[in-house]
This record gives sequence, C-alpha cells and structure tokens, in this order.
Amino acid sequence: MPSNLETVLFLHIPKTGGLTLRGIIEDQYAKDERLKYPRLQPARFHSLPKRKLTSLRCVYGHFAYGIHSTLHQPFTYITILRDPVERVISTYYFVLQNPQNRLHHQVKQMSFEQFVSRSLVTIKPDSFQGNQSRI
Repeated sequence: MPSNLETVLFLHIPKTGGLTLRGIIEDQYAKDERLKYPRLQPARFHSLPKRKLTSLRCVYGHFAYGIHSTLHQPFTYITILRDPVERVISTYYFVLQNPQNRLHHQVKQMSFEQFVSRSLVTIKPDSFQGNQSRI
C-alpha cells in the first residue's frame, strides 16, 4: 500500500468500550496492516523497521499520545471517551470481580467510597491507564 494513506492510531482507554472497536479493527484490517501496541514493551514498537511502520494502516492498544513521532506517514488518532464517573464505577466493579487483576487484593478490602477517596494516594493512576481522566 502507498505510504501516503493515514495510519489510524486507536488509543484504547480501559473501561470505555474499546474492546468492541478493537474487534471491528481486527475485522477491517488485514493482520499485516495492523499492530496491537506492545504495552509492556514499547521499545519493540519504536524499533520496528521503517518498512514495517509504513505498511501499518492501524495501531491499537494502550499507549500514550505521542507514538506518531515514530511513524513516517500521515496519521489520525481515535479513541472512545466515557463519562468519568461511570468509568470509575465500572473500574471499581471490574477490579472487584476479577481476582487475576493486579489491584484486586487491594481493592477488595475497600468500599466504593474508600476506593474513590483513596485511589489518588493508594493506587497510582497509571495502574488504570488514566489517559482519559485521573481516577
């Protein structure tokens, strides 16, 4: 594909409905045209060869604004936003109901009120990928 096509950068903010959009992306773009951003190994993305980067039509996942600086073609960011209060409520119940979540042990001992009032001090916002708003 010509490199003058825009690459879509889907910045997935947790608990906003992004998995639905991710499924659509995976249906719409061929495997060799899309890349799930390696959240735990961002250096892998930034060290991809120019040829690979220019062939990408979509990059999706949990990342911060700015990954476009690695690209060599036009780009467009997209994301899904959610009411911040609803997002905090959803996050609380998601962590409570998922023992495999790394914050489950901490959060299961908190009421919702404690979670909201203590999360800025006790739980780092980055634990929730606080790209939309800080929890």
